[in-house]
Amino acid sequence: MVRAFSVDRASDGIATLVWNDPDRAVNVLNHDVEGELQSIVDDLMTDESVKSLLLVSGKDLFSAGGDLDELINAYDAFASSKAEGHERYEPLLHQCMPLQKALRSLETGGKPVAVAIEGDALGGGLEVCLATHRRFAADDAKIKVGFPEVTVGLLPGGGGTQRAIRLAGVSAALPLLVEGRPISVHKAAEMGLVDELVAPGQVVEAARAWLRTEPSAGQPWDEKKFKIPGGDAHTPANRMLFDMGNPALCAGRPKDSPGKAAVMSCVYEGSMVTIDQGLSLEAQYFAKNLSNPSSRDFMRTGFASKKALRKLARRPANTPTWQPKKAAVVGVGMMGAGIAYTLARQGLEVVMIDQEQAQAENGIAYARKAMGRAKLDDTAQEEILARLTPTTDFGAVAGADIAIEAVFESLDLKRDVLKRMEDAMSGDYVLASNTTSLLISDLAEGLSRPSQFLGMHFFSPVDRMELVEIICGRDTDDDCLARAMDAGKVMRKTPIVVQDSRGFYTSRVVTSFEFEGVRMLTEGVAPALIENAAKRAGMPFGPLGLLDLTALDLNLSIRREAKAALGSAFEDHPADAVLEEMVDRQDRLGRKSGKGFYDYHADRTKTLWKGLADIWAPAATQPDFADVVDRLLYAQSIETLKCMDEGVISDPREADVGAVLGWSYPLTWGGPVSFIDTVGPEAFLSRATALAEAYGDHLLPPPGMTERLKKSERFYA
Repeated sequence: MVRAFSVDRASDGIATLVWNDPDRAVNVLNHDVEGELQSIVDDLMTDESVKSLLLVSGKDLFSAGGDLDELINAYDAFASSKAEGHERYEPLLHQCMPLQKALRSLETGGKPVAVAIEGDALGGGLEVCLATHRRFAADDAKIKVGFPEVTVGLLPGGGGTQRAIRLAGVSAALPLLVEGRPISVHKAAEMGLVDELVAPGQVVEAARAWLRTEPSAGQPWDEKKFKIPGGDAHTPANRMLFDMGNPALCAGRPKDSPGKAAVMSCVYEGSMVTIDQGLSLEAQYFAKNLSNPSSRDFMRTGFASKKALRKLARRPANTPTWQPKKAAVVGVGMMGAGIAYTLARQGLEVVMIDQEQAQAENGIAYARKAMGRAKLDDTAQEEILARLTPTTDFGAVAGADIAIEAVFESLDLKRDVLKRMEDAMSGDYVLASNTTSLLISDLAEGLSRPSQFLGMHFFSPVDRMELVEIICGRDTDDDCLARAMDAGKVMRKTPIVVQDSRGFYTSRVVTSFEFEGVRMLTEGVAPALIENAAKRAGMPFGPLGLLDLTALDLNLSIRREAKAALGSAFEDHPADAVLEEMVDRQDRLGRKSGKGFYDYHADRTKTLWKGLADIWAPAATQPDFADVVDRLLYAQSIETLKCMDEGVISDPREADVGAVLGWSYPLTWGGPVSFIDTVGPEAFLSRATALAEAYGDHLLPPPGMTERLKKSERFYA
């Protein structure tokens, strides 16, 4: 077994326990590590030559917390279990009990334990620290501590909820546990989670000095008269926290982490019992939460899949790593300016080209606003601005390693611009289009080197949106794809790779959501019902509001461009007539014009446009709310199945991560593919068939995928 810990037994009786897993870049907690910790603690507590223990980390970070890959696998063990009742949860209880037992042994072993915190201590790492008798930390505002478990669908399982409230009080600890945002060691010291702040470089010696005083080896919560600071959950002030927090959780919003409700229960119930009873409660809630498929989906998509894609899991093998140094962006509108700034922030020299110098200068203005939002210091801002060069000279593209076209969504215009860009480039470059809807293979016509051309679909605002959708054209080669993925990594984006298709993957699926809402509007479903059902499904916007946000005239233009290109192959949709009515006859273009499906007011509020009822009158009988919710969710999964059936996207991880990062698909469903697996393939097909019978065949999966669903084949092994 790999030794994550080493022990130095000093002559003064202080045993230094160094946590430094040789097989990992950061220290994490898993079964092996927890078992090893228990064994070492048992040994040290019975060693008469050891008077006290000092826990330190051999890495820059104290610990990043639990091993999420292990926890994801734990759900699968639970799901395959045939046991009934309490016994069925045993595999999941075993995920947190070893850590709880080891930490309880540490704090009740009769020997004082101190910890030196000189790097971030997160999740299980902080739980280890809280089980010591004295916590020393470097006086460095950059060091963070906290419980981020809820951000991956979990809750602390090593006693974090119980020790935090006993140190900081319910009112201070609850937000830290429920929100999942790390805090500085300075704030932690104010809360009582850290005992002493020490000058960097002197933390270990300060801890050793304290241990030499032979302090008490007991925890305050093990004393008979101990009371939680500020009282338990029933005190008036604390009760108010739960009265305010519970309604939101009881609303069952799928966008919320499934761990939040469990954390609140642990804190509420645990504040009224002994520490050991509280730890037992936490273990039960941890196991119950881990048995929830939403937790698995949350972890898998939000952590494991995203991490794999950020590490370029889909990058073509046997292609050399590529590092771009100069970039060119042609078209300096909102998207082009965002792309240029993001490239410059990561150290590239960037030329920004547009027809008018004033338009090219917009890239500078965008950068200044973005740097202000990011709170960059003056030196960093000056360095970034020095790397941005606005110009009208197309010749400035020469020497660029990567050049990205971001002009208006017109096939002829883009072809002309791309050809001019290609003519100025040479060597192993990447030429990319930021098109949102036009076929990459169509744009490549006229290029002499189409193998070095592809699509890079960014999302607005580019400097804050994490996703980039990389689209391979008919002639794009592996070297070009690999270089584009390397560029995406340099830009700190998460790339997904898709094949050429009108709308690609993200635009196709998000449009299925938007247009299903519009279809319901034409059927007489009340607009408020449509929008509220979307929010109940966990979507941040309703389909009508999202169309407003992306601009109704842009959506109409895309549809007309597709119709002109496809001719008789174009499939009409009820949304086409709605968009024409809104744009051409009502002059309602969306949020940018202050009026669309909603009216947008000066105080930044919005209300559904009352005129909708005059054009699409609500039916006297409204459909079941559950049907409206399911239509919006199933439409996205079915369009995803169509993309997979056509080979547009092949990896379920990319489909799910693309949905979550691209249009904020609710993470508790994991993504449109995880949604199918969670519902169950056969159950999904049955419900889709019922919806199709009631509302139209567009809600049926494609034939090839139907056969797969009938066989109960899941997309994730």
